[in-house]
Amino acid sequence: MPSEFLPFQETTLGSGCWCSRSDCCMVIADLSDILRQDTDLLDGCIRLATDRAKSILRSRWPNTWPFSSPPRELREAVAVMAVFRAVRYRVYAGGAGEVAENLKDADREARRWLKDIADSEAHFKLKKVKGSAGPSITKAPAGEFGLS
Repeated sequence: MPSEFLPFQETTLGSGCWCSRSDCCMVIADLSDILRQDTDLLDGCIRLATDRAKSILRSRWPNTWPFSSPPRELREAVAVMAVFRAVRYRVYAGGAGEVAENLKDADREARRWLKDIADSEAHFKLKKVKGSAGPSITKAPAGEFGLS
């Protein structure tokens, strides 16, 4: 089925964003129903959550990110933060306080994890980059102080 019929299943990252709508649906399966199919609300919350995550991690990486695309754990943390923001607009008015509290706790945990990453107290696995340098073996020094 074309993606315009399933907008919440979109897996593409938005420009500069660190999670997709599909990542957000992994946090709450019926997210599209809760948000009443409001993709604009979710997209805005994804951008805000990404900006928040970037601001937390800038203390560790002020100039560049150590990845070309965000690792799975980072995408999940940003998705939790985005879903919390988006759902709180709908849930508080609808009376589903338990869902909101659970999301609030998950949001707090995601932010704590990002802070731990920024403080080098936690780490995520990055893809290994192959270097172009190889081992170098040189001849032992000779002469008065070398090994002859």
